[in-house]
Amino acid sequence: MDVLKCLLAARDDSSPQVQELLDCLSDPSFDLQACICSVGGVSSTHLSNFLTRAGISCNLLTDQDALRHVNRPPAHLNPGICLVYLFGDPLACVASHYRRNQAYHQALKTSGNPELDKSTFPKNLQEYICRGEDLFGLQQHLDNWLGTRTQCDILFVRYERMFDLPVAAALFRHICNPPAASSPLKSEEELQAMAAEFCSQQRQRGSQVSAQQRQAMYVQLAAKMDALPAIFIRRRDCQIVPL
Repeated sequence: MDVLKCLLAARDDSSPQVQELLDCLSDPSFDLQACICSVGGVSSTHLSNFLTRAGISCNLLTDQDALRHVNRPPAHLNPGICLVYLFGDPLACVASHYRRNQAYHQALKTSGNPELDKSTFPKNLQEYICRGEDLFGLQQHLDNWLGTRTQCDILFVRYERMFDLPVAAALFRHICNPPAASSPLKSEEELQAMAAEFCSQQRQRGSQVSAQQRQAMYVQLAAKMDALPAIFIRRRDCQIVPL
Protein backbone atom coordinates (compact mmCIF):
# COMPACT_ATOMS: atom_id res chain seq x y z
CA MET A 1 0.00 0.00 0.00
CA ASP A 2 2.82 2.42 0.91
CA VAL A 3 4.68 1.57 -2.30
CA LEU A 4 1.57 2.36 -4.35
CA LYS A 5 1.20 5.71 -2.57
CA CYS A 6 4.83 6.60 -3.32
CA LEU A 7 4.49 5.66 -6.99
CA LEU A 8 1.33 7.71 -7.41
CA ALA A 9 2.80 10.69 -5.57
CA ALA A 10 5.86 10.63 -7.86
CA ARG A 11 3.76 10.85 -11.03
CA ASP A 12 3.74 14.06 -13.04
CA ASP A 13 0.06 13.46 -13.69
CA SER A 14 -1.81 15.49 -11.10
CA SER A 15 -5.27 14.60 -12.38
CA PRO A 16 -8.24 14.70 -9.98
CA GLN A 17 -8.54 10.92 -10.28
CA VAL A 18 -4.96 10.36 -9.08
CA GLN A 19 -5.43 12.82 -6.23
CA GLU A 20 -8.67 11.13 -5.23
CA LEU A 21 -6.92 7.75 -5.09
CA LEU A 22 -4.09 9.25 -3.01
CA ASP A 23 -6.65 10.69 -0.61
CA CYS A 24 -8.27 7.27 -0.26
CA LEU A 25 -4.93 5.57 0.39
CA SER A 26 -4.12 8.18 3.04
CA ASP A 27 -7.38 7.49 4.86
CA PRO A 28 -6.50 5.28 7.91
CA SER A 29 -9.71 3.31 7.44
CA PHE A 30 -9.18 2.57 3.73
CA ASP A 31 -7.77 -0.93 4.15
CA LEU A 32 -9.30 -1.76 7.54
CA GLN A 33 -11.29 -4.91 8.20
CA ALA A 34 -11.73 -4.40 11.96
CA CYS A 35 -11.56 -1.30 14.14
CA ILE A 36 -10.91 -2.14 17.81
CA CYS A 37 -11.81 0.59 20.30
CA SER A 38 -11.87 0.85 24.10
CA VAL A 39 -10.78 2.98 27.05
CA GLY A 40 -7.66 0.80 27.28
CA GLY A 41 -6.68 -1.77 29.85
CA VAL A 42 -8.88 -4.48 28.29
CA SER A 43 -6.42 -6.37 26.05
CA SER A 44 -7.29 -4.42 22.90
CA THR A 45 -3.62 -4.60 21.84
CA HIS A 46 -3.56 -8.36 22.35
CA LEU A 47 -6.75 -8.78 20.31
CA SER A 48 -5.43 -6.58 17.50
CA ASN A 49 -2.15 -8.48 17.34
CA PHE A 50 -4.00 -11.80 17.29
CA LEU A 51 -6.28 -10.66 14.46
CA THR A 52 -3.35 -9.26 12.48
CA ARG A 53 -1.55 -12.61 12.68
CA ALA A 54 -4.77 -14.23 11.41
CA GLY A 55 -4.74 -11.94 8.36
CA ILE A 56 -7.33 -9.40 9.58
CA SER A 57 -6.20 -5.77 9.24
CA CYS A 58 -6.90 -3.56 12.27
CA ASN A 59 -6.50 0.08 13.25
CA LEU A 60 -3.05 1.26 14.32
CA LEU A 61 -1.65 0.11 17.66
CA THR A 62 0.17 3.44 17.93
CA ASP A 63 -3.21 5.23 17.80
CA GLN A 64 -1.84 7.61 15.16
CA ASP A 65 -5.20 7.23 13.43
CA ALA A 66 -6.89 8.44 16.66
CA LEU A 67 -9.34 5.51 16.60
CA ARG A 68 -8.22 3.18 19.38
CA HIS A 69 -9.48 5.20 22.36
CA VAL A 70 -11.80 7.76 20.75
CA ASN A 71 -14.59 8.72 23.16
CA ARG A 72 -17.46 8.22 20.71
CA PRO A 73 -18.01 6.04 17.62
CA PRO A 74 -16.00 7.40 14.67
CA ALA A 75 -18.19 8.84 11.93
CA HIS A 76 -15.74 8.52 9.03
CA LEU A 77 -15.15 4.76 8.80
CA ASN A 78 -15.76 3.11 5.46
CA PRO A 79 -18.77 0.79 5.10
CA GLY A 80 -17.98 -2.86 5.73
CA ILE A 81 -15.50 -2.30 8.58
CA CYS A 82 -16.30 -4.32 11.68
CA LEU A 83 -16.42 -1.87 14.59
CA VAL A 84 -15.62 -3.51 17.95
CA TYR A 85 -15.87 -1.92 21.40
CA LEU A 86 -14.23 -3.67 24.35
CA PHE A 87 -15.40 -2.79 27.84
CA GLY A 88 -14.53 -4.02 31.31
CA ASP A 89 -14.04 -3.29 35.01
CA PRO A 90 -13.56 0.51 35.00
CA LEU A 91 -11.36 0.80 38.07
CA ALA A 92 -9.13 -2.05 36.89
CA CYS A 93 -8.72 -0.17 33.59
CA VAL A 94 -7.62 2.95 35.47
CA ALA A 95 -5.23 0.85 37.59
CA SER A 96 -3.74 -0.57 34.38
CA HIS A 97 -2.98 2.90 33.05
CA TYR A 98 -1.29 3.90 36.29
CA ARG A 99 0.71 0.67 36.33
CA ARG A 100 2.00 1.47 32.83
CA ASN A 101 2.73 5.12 33.69
CA GLN A 102 0.35 6.46 31.05
CA ALA A 103 -2.62 7.60 33.12
CA TYR A 104 -2.61 11.29 32.25
CA HIS A 105 -2.02 10.82 28.52
CA GLN A 106 -4.68 8.12 28.35
CA ALA A 107 -7.17 10.35 30.18
CA LEU A 108 -6.65 13.03 27.54
CA LYS A 109 -7.80 10.55 24.90
CA THR A 110 -10.67 8.86 26.70
CA SER A 111 -12.14 12.00 28.23
CA GLY A 112 -11.79 14.08 25.08
CA ASN A 113 -10.84 16.97 27.37
CA PRO A 114 -7.66 18.72 26.17
CA GLU A 115 -7.74 21.02 29.21
CA LEU A 116 -6.91 18.34 31.78
CA ASP A 117 -4.20 19.79 34.01
CA LYS A 118 -1.18 17.50 34.21
CA SER A 119 0.19 19.31 37.26
CA THR A 120 -2.88 18.48 39.35
CA PHE A 121 -3.65 15.08 37.83
CA PRO A 122 -3.54 12.33 40.53
CA LYS A 123 -0.11 10.71 40.69
CA ASN A 124 -1.32 7.21 41.55
CA LEU A 125 -4.43 5.07 41.75
CA GLN A 126 -5.13 5.79 45.42
CA GLU A 127 -4.92 9.55 44.83
CA TYR A 128 -7.30 9.14 41.91
CA ILE A 129 -9.83 7.25 44.05
CA CYS A 130 -9.55 9.78 46.88
CA ARG A 131 -10.24 12.60 44.46
CA GLY A 132 -13.35 10.76 43.31
CA GLU A 133 -13.66 12.48 39.93
CA ASP A 134 -14.04 10.57 36.66
CA LEU A 135 -11.08 12.29 34.96
CA PHE A 136 -10.87 9.51 32.36
CA GLY A 137 -14.48 10.16 31.33
CA LEU A 138 -15.26 6.45 31.51
CA GLN A 139 -18.97 6.92 32.18
CA GLN A 140 -19.39 9.28 29.23
CA HIS A 141 -17.21 7.04 27.06
CA LEU A 142 -19.52 4.07 27.54
CA ASP A 143 -22.66 6.20 27.25
CA ASN A 144 -21.43 7.69 23.96
CA TRP A 145 -20.68 4.29 22.49
CA LEU A 146 -23.98 2.85 23.61
CA GLY A 147 -26.15 5.81 22.72
CA THR A 148 -24.72 7.50 19.62
CA ARG A 149 -26.51 6.55 16.40
CA THR A 150 -24.11 5.29 13.77
CA GLN A 151 -24.02 4.17 10.14
CA CYS A 152 -22.96 0.67 11.16
CA ASP A 153 -23.56 -1.82 13.94
CA ILE A 154 -21.07 -2.08 16.82
CA LEU A 155 -19.94 -5.33 18.40
CA PHE A 156 -19.56 -4.94 22.20
CA VAL A 157 -17.44 -7.47 24.09
CA ARG A 158 -16.85 -7.69 27.85
CA TYR A 159 -13.14 -8.09 28.59
CA GLU A 160 -13.67 -10.32 31.62
CA ARG A 161 -15.61 -12.78 29.42
CA MET A 162 -13.68 -12.36 26.17
CA PHE A 163 -11.54 -15.44 26.78
CA ASP A 164 -14.58 -17.70 27.36
CA LEU A 165 -14.69 -20.05 24.38
CA PRO A 166 -18.32 -19.30 23.28
CA VAL A 167 -17.69 -15.53 23.53
CA ALA A 168 -14.38 -15.72 21.66
CA ALA A 169 -15.97 -17.85 18.93
CA ALA A 170 -18.83 -15.36 18.50
CA LEU A 171 -16.31 -12.48 18.42
CA PHE A 172 -14.21 -14.00 15.65
CA ARG A 173 -17.26 -15.19 13.73
CA HIS A 174 -18.63 -11.65 13.62
CA ILE A 175 -15.30 -10.10 12.62
CA CYS A 176 -14.24 -12.68 10.04
CA ASN A 177 -17.67 -13.52 8.62
CA PRO A 178 -19.85 -10.41 9.07
CA PRO A 179 -23.50 -10.72 8.00
CA ALA A 180 -23.01 -8.32 5.08
CA ALA A 181 -20.00 -10.18 3.66
CA SER A 182 -20.45 -11.75 0.23
CA SER A 183 -18.44 -14.80 1.29
CA PRO A 184 -16.90 -15.97 4.60
CA LEU A 185 -13.22 -15.30 5.26
CA LYS A 186 -12.90 -18.25 7.63
CA SER A 187 -14.61 -21.63 7.84
CA GLU A 188 -16.38 -22.62 11.06
CA GLU A 189 -13.55 -25.03 11.79
CA GLU A 190 -10.99 -22.23 11.40
CA LEU A 191 -13.06 -19.94 13.64
CA GLN A 192 -13.25 -22.55 16.40
CA ALA A 193 -9.48 -23.10 16.15
CA MET A 194 -8.89 -19.35 16.40
CA ALA A 195 -11.12 -19.11 19.45
CA ALA A 196 -9.40 -22.03 21.18
CA GLU A 197 -5.95 -20.56 20.55
CA PHE A 198 -7.03 -17.12 21.73
CA CYS A 199 -8.57 -18.49 24.94
CA SER A 200 -5.39 -20.42 25.70
CA GLN A 201 -3.51 -17.12 25.80
CA GLN A 202 -5.50 -15.62 28.69
CA ARG A 203 -3.33 -14.17 31.43
CA GLN A 204 -4.17 -12.84 34.87
CA ARG A 205 -4.57 -9.07 35.08
CA GLY A 206 -1.36 -7.31 36.03
CA SER A 207 -3.31 -4.58 37.85
CA GLN A 208 -5.16 -5.54 41.00
CA VAL A 209 -7.89 -3.53 42.74
CA SER A 210 -9.02 -4.17 46.31
CA ALA A 211 -12.64 -4.62 47.37
CA GLN A 212 -12.37 -1.44 49.44
CA GLN A 213 -11.21 0.54 46.41
CA ARG A 214 -14.08 -0.85 44.32
CA GLN A 215 -16.58 0.39 46.88
CA ALA A 216 -15.14 3.91 46.66
CA MET A 217 -15.41 4.61 42.93
CA TYR A 218 -17.24 3.65 39.72
CA VAL A 219 -19.83 1.61 41.63
CA GLN A 220 -22.74 2.65 39.39
CA LEU A 221 -20.71 2.35 36.20
CA ALA A 222 -19.53 -1.14 37.16
CA ALA A 223 -23.14 -2.14 37.90
CA LYS A 224 -24.23 -0.81 34.50
CA MET A 225 -21.55 -2.89 32.78
CA ASP A 226 -22.48 -5.97 34.80
CA ALA A 227 -26.06 -5.64 33.54
CA LEU A 228 -24.93 -5.80 29.89
CA PRO A 229 -24.53 -9.09 27.98
CA ALA A 230 -21.00 -10.47 27.67
CA ILE A 231 -21.16 -9.97 23.89
CA PHE A 232 -23.82 -8.16 21.90
CA ILE A 233 -24.55 -6.15 18.78
CA ARG A 234 -25.50 -2.53 19.27
CA ARG A 235 -27.56 -1.74 16.19
CA ARG A 236 -27.36 1.53 14.32
CA ASP A 237 -30.49 2.70 16.11
CA CYS A 238 -28.83 1.81 19.47
CA GLN A 239 -30.92 -1.33 20.05
CA ILE A 240 -29.00 -4.05 21.94
CA VAL A 241 -29.09 -7.58 20.48
CA PRO A 242 -27.27 -10.30 22.52
CA LEU A 243 -25.29 -12.89 20.58
